[in-house]
Amino acid sequence: MDDPVTHFDDLNIYAFLDLIEGLLETSLEGRQFIISTCDERLFQIAKQKFKHFRDRAKFYTYKSISNNGPQIKQM
Repeated sequence: MDDPVTHFDDLNIYAFLDLIEGLLETSLEGRQFIISTCDERLFQIAKQKFKHFRDRAKFYTYKSISNNGPQIKQM
């Protein structure tokens, strides 16, 4: 998805994340979602909302770009 919540307020961000959470919890075969965003508010809300998934939810931030590609850090 290409930043589907660019102009969402907090209520819409929570609704979007609830949808993703519901799809993850009801999946019989497992699903994976990758959300890429520049919106710091979405990132912080998602980290809080998905913390109960523990190791099933991973969050990364981009630090820089080098000759070897992007440098990322797992949060």
